[in-house]
Amino acid sequence: MATDFPVTQNQIIIATMLELGALDQSSQPNPNDYTNISFALNLLLKTWMASGIALWKVSTIQVPFVANTQTYYIGPTASGPGAVITDRVLRVTEAEIVNTISQQSIDLWPLAREQFVELSGKYTSFGVPTQYWFEPLGSELNSPNSRITFYPIPSNSVFTAYLKALQPLTNAVNLSDVIDFPAEYYWPFIKCLSYELANQYPVSSERYARIEKRAIGQLELIEEWGQEQDVELRIKFDRRGH
Repeated sequence: MATDFPVTQNQIIIATMLELGALDQSSQPNPNDYTNISFALNLLLKTWMASGIALWKVSTIQVPFVANTQTYYIGPTASGPGAVITDRVLRVTEAEIVNTISQQSIDLWPLAREQFVELSGKYTSFGVPTQYWFEPLGSELNSPNSRITFYPIPSNSVFTAYLKALQPLTNAVNLSDVIDFPAEYYWPFIKCLSYELANQYPVSSERYARIEKRAIGQLELIEEWGQEQDVELRIKFDRRGH
């Protein structure tokens, strides 16, 4: 039994029109339906993200070190030594470096801007990095690249940094594009998209009331499901001698 359940933009549009009663099982959406619903679909994705619903993908990004290079750019138009081309990075939640020869791994400690500024010898110390400072920098349209700076400065190219990163969902452009979020969100998303579009289709008052009730109920479920679970708090002793 497969554990993944990819759903395309086309499937969501058809399911939404069926929910609205604007399509029967033997028909297909017309070009105007595809254009209008695709636009609403992407707007709703952005709205859910802005409202705090956990809609992002978790990725592992590899940053191979370049000897004597401290700062690396990451993003769609990243450039410079060791730059990594990938989708925009919102946050780095965990990081480690791995020795490409021995496969030994070392956890990296995150730094805030103030902590990095206060480091002595931050631009003159070389060795095996133990800390990093991540800057998301600009927005999706204005400078979408991020920047990560390591301390001390990598003295060789033996290590690769592995970043556990949160990246935004990409827009659904083609009908075959898979909407890249947890499978548990598909049904609530279809219900909420139907509600957003109900005033654009000839929906009876009875059907509208059902669509509204289902959308509200499903949105409440997904907001509860997306809450972070309670976990045991563990405190790690800092041996770095501050």
